[in-house]
Amino acid sequence: MPDTTVATVAYALPWWMQWLQALGVAVISVAGVYIAYRQSRIAAAKLNLDLYDRRYRVFDAARQFANTALWSTGEISQEALGAFHIGVVDAVFLFDKEMVAYLDQFGRKVFEMRQLKTQMERATLQEHRVKFGDELGSQGMAVAAELNVLVEKFKPFLKLGNI
Repeated sequence: MPDTTVATVAYALPWWMQWLQALGVAVISVAGVYIAYRQSRIAAAKLNLDLYDRRYRVFDAARQFANTALWSTGEISQEALGAFHIGVVDAVFLFDKEMVAYLDQFGRKVFEMRQLKTQMERATLQEHRVKFGDELGSQGMAVAAELNVLVEKFKPFLKLGNI
């Protein structure tokens, strides 16, 4: 029986092409790692910017509520209260517990100011009206002071960082 096997000839690249081929794989791998790193930095910056936008909306709702309370001399409408509560409802997801507690305390302070105004208007005796008026004035001063405190409380959360 004759031999039917075909001799295979191995095709070998020159040694310098083999080295170039190995080096090309390493260069492509390094380029892939660099691109992945840059994409992760872009994703982190986008997350930071999105978080900033959401936190700023909460800050803006609190600031507008403080301005409304300050300039209304206690006549805060139900709509303003509702807008404040809707504006800060996401705070529990965006801030720490201390900030959420501060916003709750701030809302209560303004609500108490509204209650004092109502009590002052309903008081029949002049001495009660004066008492409620004095309390309303001091509460209004406290709310005015809260505008600066509000900015300081939000400052650490509203930094954009290294985008």
